[in-house]
Amino acid sequence: MALAKHILVATDFSDGAADAVRAGADLAAAAGAKVTLFHAIDPDPLVPPGAIPNPAGFREKIVAELEGVVRKNLDEIAAEHYADVSEVNQIIAQAASAPNAICEAAKDIGADLIVIATHGRTGLAHMLIGSVAERVVRHAPCAVLTVRAQPLDD
Repeated sequence: MALAKHILVATDFSDGAADAVRAGADLAAAAGAKVTLFHAIDPDPLVPPGAIPNPAGFREKIVAELEGVVRKNLDEIAAEHYADVSEVNQIIAQAASAPNAICEAAKDIGADLIVIATHGRTGLAHMLIGSVAERVVRHAPCAVLTVRAQPLDD
């Protein structure tokens, strides 16, 4: 396999995702690849329907504030881990399905590698919650590197 030229690094800002962020940085620096840092937000569950007198205006305010926090976190990741990478971009996607959003973003930007953490859920937790990484592996338009986090206690 040739070295990647464009790596999408997906993060949910968890401890496990930090390992994937570092792996993505190492790969990008070694390959001379550009990087797109990715985070998906789903603002709709934050505001139950009918809970706010003016839901339209309130939702936009929440989304803007949330995107600001996410952008700040992605900026910090870029500064801390990707200083040796010549091109680092960001995508903040609003999506109900993080796996679909990750795969669509990879396709849209022409990524040839996705780096994502797997949180190590097993048993009942895995069955009930599912795995974003597993769904990305199944549907990705390119190669996927999963970085295993420490398993959670079941």
